[in-house]
Amino acid sequence: MIPPCDSDKRSLRNSPNTDDAQSLAALTHTYIQTPPTSMAAVDPLSNKRGQPTEPRDPSSTTDGLGLDLDLDTTTRMPWPERLRELSQLASTSPGTVYIEADTEETIHAHLDAVEAVLRDPRPELTREITRHRQQNSGPKADVEVAEKATMTEDTDEPTLNQDAVLAQLTALLREVTLLNGEIERRRGEAREIRDLFEEKCRGFMRTVAELEDEVLELQTDLLEDAVDLEGIQGTIQGLHDWINRIREEQKLVRISRTLAYQKSRRSWIGRKGKEDWSVETDGEMMLEGLSAWMRGWRDVEEGFQVRARARQMRRDRRQGQLLRLGEKVNLVQQKGMSPVEPMTRSVAT
Repeated sequence: MIPPCDSDKRSLRNSPNTDDAQSLAALTHTYIQTPPTSMAAVDPLSNKRGQPTEPRDPSSTTDGLGLDLDLDTTTRMPWPERLRELSQLASTSPGTVYIEADTEETIHAHLDAVEAVLRDPRPELTREITRHRQQNSGPKADVEVAEKATMTEDTDEPTLNQDAVLAQLTALLREVTLLNGEIERRRGEAREIRDLFEEKCRGFMRTVAELEDEVLELQTDLLEDAVDLEGIQGTIQGLHDWINRIREEQKLVRISRTLAYQKSRRSWIGRKGKEDWSVETDGEMMLEGLSAWMRGWRDVEEGFQVRARARQMRRDRRQGQLLRLGEKVNLVQQKGMSPVEPMTRSVAT
């Protein structure tokens, strides 16, 4: 037999008629199932669809066409003769063989592999690359086998009782619903506490501002009191100076009287009216000075009283504002009564 040329192989691969490829697949299966000496006696097209008569063993190591890859190499014929027989069979077989699309793709893949081996310009490099690929693919194959075994074990486990799972999920849903309600209730309580706390903080801020104003007013009052005290001290010091001056004048008068007593009686009688007049004049001056000092003291006292009344009015007004603010806060607390009343009262205090 004549081996097929490259043009014949390309025409066989690209031909729209799949009868040759189907015949090639049938012949290949028949050759594997029977010894080489009995190939002519086997009919590869024994059924209506052209499928092999003997069923394939799924546990055997086969490729996509059902070819046994573990077949002993001693029973095989040389590959050039096999290729010639397959080419002759594909060219002379009738067009009644039916091959599925997957099988046809597998045939083309094997033919591409054979053609790549025959046309390889550097076979040594190809063998080296193939050897390395086989070494690297070993652990991956073991991993895939382990994964398949694990999946098989998982599928072999008994299925859970759906009623029990549904009951557990229902109980879990009930617990989650109760927990959600409790969280919402706590959230509302926290919101109320926060509102009361913010209101109390605003009240404290207002109180602090009012106290600052009061401190400023008290400082002003202290300055005014210091001015008044200085005025009183000046008035009292003026009174002391005036009294000391009167005492000095009286002392001089007594000295002059003592000296005049030693002179003649006539002289003394003539000066008597003048001394009495000077004494009366000094008494009137003392009374006028005391009256003027009392008037100044009354003015200072009246200023003290006016400022004291103003301070008292400001304090009364501030106390009234604080009382009204406290009544408003109490009213808000009474309207917003909640289960967290002790906590809110502790926060408010």
